[in-house]
Amino acid sequence: MDSEALVEELKKLSLKKDTSGIESALTKLQGIENLQNIEVKETLLELLINSNTPNINLLVSKTIAEVTKSPEQRMKFSSNDVLEKLNDLLSIAVEKRKQDGLELIIQLCRALGNIFYSNDDARNVIFHIDGGKVLIELFNISSILIENSDDRETFVKVRSGVMSNYLLGNEELSQKAIELEIIEKVKSRIEETTEGVEHLLPLLSILTEQVSDLIFKPEILILISKTLKTSTNSDIVEACLELLLCQAESDEVKLLLAREGLCEHIFKSLESYKTYHGNVDTKELVKLSCDLIVLILTGDEAMHFLDKTPLLSYMKTWLESDDIYLMTTSVLALGNFARTDEHCLRMVEHDMHFKMIEILKKNTSPESDVRLQHALLSAIRNLVIPKPNKIAVISAGLVETVLPMLDIHQPPVVFKILGTLRMLVDGQDSLALRFLQDEKIVERLVDWATKTPDMVGVNSEASRLMAWMVKNSYRTRELSSDKKISVDPLKTFININNTVDVLVKMLLSAHLVMQNEALIALTIIAAFLNDDTKLHENLLKSNIGQTLVDFIQRMSDMERTTNEIVENLNTLVKSLQRSETLKKHLSEFKIDEKLQIAPRLKELATL
Repeated sequence: MDSEALVEELKKLSLKKDTSGIESALTKLQGIENLQNIEVKETLLELLINSNTPNINLLVSKTIAEVTKSPEQRMKFSSNDVLEKLNDLLSIAVEKRKQDGLELIIQLCRALGNIFYSNDDARNVIFHIDGGKVLIELFNISSILIENSDDRETFVKVRSGVMSNYLLGNEELSQKAIELEIIEKVKSRIEETTEGVEHLLPLLSILTEQVSDLIFKPEILILISKTLKTSTNSDIVEACLELLLCQAESDEVKLLLAREGLCEHIFKSLESYKTYHGNVDTKELVKLSCDLIVLILTGDEAMHFLDKTPLLSYMKTWLESDDIYLMTTSVLALGNFARTDEHCLRMVEHDMHFKMIEILKKNTSPESDVRLQHALLSAIRNLVIPKPNKIAVISAGLVETVLPMLDIHQPPVVFKILGTLRMLVDGQDSLALRFLQDEKIVERLVDWATKTPDMVGVNSEASRLMAWMVKNSYRTRELSSDKKISVDPLKTFININNTVDVLVKMLLSAHLVMQNEALIALTIIAAFLNDDTKLHENLLKSNIGQTLVDFIQRMSDMERTTNEIVENLNTLVKSLQRSETLKKHLSEFKIDEKLQIAPRLKELATL
């Protein structure tokens, strides 16, 4: 008998109230494939409404679960009458679970879970009849009291499944579930037994992903951490890691997990995975574990706490790892420790910069691992911020290692290269002078500053490095000094196409720090090359007069600047006016008059 004939037979049996015939027909219907086109909703609903026989309710619920596996039937069964009846039956079944067992609950969960799948209409119906309360009541049922192991396993699975399908993709439903204490109920179920935990954890993940800024209570986080430490089930471990990665966006959670010893546990666990090559599942666990260590270390309090643990020494050992992910994690972790001068000084004292530079030397090509390059440059940049470290790191060969990387075109890596070089030249006049007259370096910087409009961070860093090269080469040198100062490096610099234009355009940056850096660099160039006709040509070509007008007007409109910028602006104009050519140019733009408004600007910012 085909499906349509079977449905017709079911209708007749229903009218006759032939219980055994109905049961037989329902059982046959469940075994038929491709039920997406049959019209069976009204027949099954009538049976649910009119039958007082527990077994009929059970078989109808099971049939609905089978039929609604298809999207077409799912929508047909999304009507209020069907969902209200299923919800009522589930509510009664949950209350009477001790007398009638779990089989009806399991089939109702399957039916509702299938209807909810990617179906907001059905979810909203249940939400508006307060059906979410009944679903959450399911989590008051202790699985350890279910004697039959097959029933227990199936119940735990479908309970989580129906709730997941109900909540998925809907923040309002998730918020309501939290108000109804779904998290606390899930916690109780996890605490009572490890069996079925892999089905409970995804619920917490759904809530974390859907409810913005949701942070679990400490006891929940500690439970997840404990589950991660004790479980040997890779699915459970993965679920715990994913959950904690979401939660650890909060600095408070980072500190809690640090205090729980999670990073050290992860390190010891990963040590046993060193032979995981080729195992895709294990690779994913390693990746998630490493990411969690790095994320926890981004918290300031967590980092300071972990500094008192063996974690730093553990991370050093991974610098020697043959596995690039473990090595990269080590570098990222060490880079996060290197966020304070104290840590940076200690690391250089212990020669850790040598190892990082050694690794970088092997990874300078465009084909090298971008993530490792980025991590190394980030860590080394942090290390060279304290002035006492600069000479040591330069002497270790960092400059010779980094310069070949100028041929790389990956924006994140380029950004870090520029930032590292900028920190290196700070206070290092000889290095700044070397860069200033290196045409290849300067031309590449001009390229990055002018020809990469879609790489704003790279544009800014390239411009800043050029300004810092000028500033650190000549700022401490006095024009009136008896010692003759060579201006050849500056001449080389301004004779390279667009160098002056980059600094002039930098005046119109949205960032006060960059505005001030440009003022200082241009003032130094104007002071030392006052009579240089090439400089005059470049400044005129860059339309310095109009740029200064725009700069002053922008400060006036925004009423936002600093005393230092106002003073440096005046100094630059005076330096430029020492040249008759430039003085005439500036007068055409009435710069002196416009400067009168600068001292009246409100000082709303500091550098």
